[in-house]
Amino acid sequence: MSANDRYYVLWDRSEPCDRPLADEHLKGFANSFVQKNRRARWRQLLDKRGKKLFAESHSLERALDQAYCQKVDGVDRLDLGAQGVYYDFLDEPRLVKSKDAVEMGVDRDAVFSVVAGRKAVLFSHEGRAWLCQK
Repeated sequence: MSANDRYYVLWDRSEPCDRPLADEHLKGFANSFVQKNRRARWRQLLDKRGKKLFAESHSLERALDQAYCQKVDGVDRLDLGAQGVYYDFLDEPRLVKSKDAVEMGVDRDAVFSVVAGRKAVLFSHEGRAWLCQK
């Protein structure tokens, strides 16, 4: 099974995330983990969730606040028993188990928020992962 096929198997196993919960997690991510001078722009992009966000998603990595986000070789410090909100900047946000989110995020731009504004992972299409926590 290809990685792309595996992604959609995991996607199908996940649950839809309602708009208020997705907003809480995505706004929490922007408010807590994006540099202050870039926050308003990212909050707006994450709120609208349009095509522009997908086109700009690769630059979110450069907007991270280094005081709270550290690049990790793996996301093994993340509680793998937890469920969170997974958003790949293209499809609608989903409720996903941590172990599935880690697999889904490989080589994709995506945010996985476990605790809104407190703990999240940003995945990069270039294979990097950033653990963000307060």
